[in-house]
Amino acid sequence: MRLRVGFIGSGGRGQAIWDRLRAFADVEVRGGWLARSAPEAEVPNGKGLPRLDSAEALLLQVDALVIAVPVEERFVFAQLALRQQLPCWVEAPIACTPEQMRRSVALVEEARVSLKPGHTLLFHPVVWALRERWQAPQLLEVRQEVALHPRRAPVDVASELLYPNLALLLGLVSSPVHRLEATAVCVSGLAPEPDGFRVHLRFENGLEAQLWVSRLSPEAVHELRLYQTGQVARADLIRNTLEWTRLHPRAEPGGLNLLYERPRLSEADALSASLGAFLEAVRRNQDPPVSVYDAALVYQVFRNTLEKSRVHGAP
Repeated sequence: MRLRVGFIGSGGRGQAIWDRLRAFADVEVRGGWLARSAPEAEVPNGKGLPRLDSAEALLLQVDALVIAVPVEERFVFAQLALRQQLPCWVEAPIACTPEQMRRSVALVEEARVSLKPGHTLLFHPVVWALRERWQAPQLLEVRQEVALHPRRAPVDVASELLYPNLALLLGLVSSPVHRLEATAVCVSGLAPEPDGFRVHLRFENGLEAQLWVSRLSPEAVHELRLYQTGQVARADLIRNTLEWTRLHPRAEPGGLNLLYERPRLSEADALSASLGAFLEAVRRNQDPPVSVYDAALVYQVFRNTLEKSRVHGAP
């Protein structure tokens, strides 16, 4: 029996999610864009999203809901779905305020259905490969930069870069944050500011993590480095490559042999994998691998980062 999945979304990201949902052979996708969620001029044309006249009517026709609207509207539609006891996948961050996040958790507990935040980076093939050799690393470094185009709307660094990479770090480490330091960079004068964040996290298990995100690079970069006993990993999340350097001391003092390995990675699309994990959880009536509680934890660290960065000069 095909799973009936409702979709409410808009813009280029909504189109990407819509296309991936429709690629699942055992899923019947219904829905599209709501006029109140996207001005008609912004709706992709050609093979674009169909128009949806009523979210409430859609919810009566489906088994689950996927929400890919602007961040300020996500809670509204998630609330509608949860009150109908429909499991939902929501683009992250799923809330704009701490109160919305608290209400999201409460609604999930009341409805006894799942809400899966996107947290797409956790489903990247590079991340799956890193988990296979995860051995109590001492240091993680993540860097993501996007190019600032003069004719395009600037990226919202906080919600589009900072939040997803915090979700990546917290999902990988699975340990509470012990200390957080953050600095914001505001140099372009473009809104929304800031242009970049540098974040230092120390986790209770002793692991240190450094994160840098910005929209000021001449080219797109998304890299991760991991340092653990006897091994160093370098990953490129854009090119989907991973290189391990294995460190073997020689017999003579100070000597070191280096062995380089480049494992073959899956070519699976991270967004499709995230949606697929949600759909499988719905079919099996199980909790998804990433839950509303994970979203609440990431959101708390995200808010703390914004607060800490203001102390260092962000507006």
